[in-house]
Amino acid sequence: MMRVDHSAAMRRGDSWIRTATGSVRIGRAQLESIFAAKLKKPDLGSSLELGFRGDFVRKDLSVPVHDVNELPSAAHRARLQQLLAVEKQVAVSGGTTRIVRLTHARLFGAESEYGNAGCQELEREIESAAEKYWHEDQHHMFVSNGADLDFVIFNHGETVIREASLTVAMPNLPGLFVARSIPGAGTGGKPPSGQRVDSDAYPSVGLRADGAIFISDNIGDLPPGEMRSAYRIQPRIFAASELAGTKMALRYELSARDLATPIRGRLKVKFVRR
Repeated sequence: MMRVDHSAAMRRGDSWIRTATGSVRIGRAQLESIFAAKLKKPDLGSSLELGFRGDFVRKDLSVPVHDVNELPSAAHRARLQQLLAVEKQVAVSGGTTRIVRLTHARLFGAESEYGNAGCQELEREIESAAEKYWHEDQHHMFVSNGADLDFVIFNHGETVIREASLTVAMPNLPGLFVARSIPGAGTGGKPPSGQRVDSDAYPSVGLRADGAIFISDNIGDLPPGEMRSAYRIQPRIFAASELAGTKMALRYELSARDLATPIRGRLKVKFVRR
């Protein structure tokens, strides 16, 4: 079907259909045949149910919150700030570095070497703590303390739904962190020995034009009479304590080759204290 005028013989709205002997211009009979076939197609979408895993498909999920001050970068920054305060006090009073050395040993351990860093160097270390401890923070948030958004799909029908894909959107809330890949870092910021991270199986995560966070992936066929994970690897989130007591609505869109229109709906996440 022509979307715009192309020539005198091919104008907007002109359309053709392929036949065994060639192509013919679509008329009323062809349109009625097309729409009749579409109306006969069963409503397979009514047999699909999407939600969170449980004894049944749940429409809400509770996620525990955590204190961001427990992040490795935050803990390191707090120790440096204490050391900086002592360093400034000694600089003003004109005292010796003995109290600075004792403070350093108390904060970082007696086995940690004291480098006699000045105030400016300590301030630079404080500013770079988040970058220096990025891998450790990711591991802390998404491996040690992360929560799975354990989406499942139940095909209650008797027909395979082919080539399904799922996109979930959520508000970009302060204090909400969504893993964009599988954290594979251990202590020291390096992947643990022998660990293989299948990052290709993790869903795509990003920001939409309206500022919402989206999680999307092609999930394949949905067998009949079966509950299955919506994603090959469930997306992981980390919630800060400032979100405690609040709720968040998730919007989803499930598309498939056998669905005339996508299935859309809402789910709820509640942030709770541990």
